[in-house]
Amino acid sequence: MKVYFETSALGFYFDDRSPAERDAVRLLVHRASREGVEGFVSDLVLAEIEAAPEPTRTRLLRLATSPTFSLLPVTEGARELAEAYVTEGVLPKAFPADALHVAIAVLNRIDVIASYNLRHLVRHRTVAEANRINRGRRLGSIDIRSPEQIP
Repeated sequence: MKVYFETSALGFYFDDRSPAERDAVRLLVHRASREGVEGFVSDLVLAEIEAAPEPTRTRLLRLATSPTFSLLPVTEGARELAEAYVTEGVLPKAFPADALHVAIAVLNRIDVIASYNLRHLVRHRTVAEANRINRGRRLGSIDIRSPEQIP
């Protein structure tokens, strides 16, 4: 299974204030390093981590650039697909990075996005509408779940 780790999911890896979420992310990262789960991040994830304050930025960059994860680029095709998600109302115009995360994952044939963005991404409507657009473009489907929901 190919899992794209969206920034909000990785952000909980070191968060001792949220032990349930922290432990779910750590387990999924462990699976990505040892148990047949392929872990992915993107240049967008790295850019978002760069905006975090220290020492969080350094810790998350070290994690995201570890051999556990393969790095996916932000392509023009991903930007165009993200724009379609926004134009079609799948994701809000005010949060274009959310749409770009989904587009990067779809174009790289990722099975599931791990995210704690419950407001925009981890929603049945978002998944259904993104997949409607994907079908119309003859692209694969995507699932978006919080880490503890990923089998």
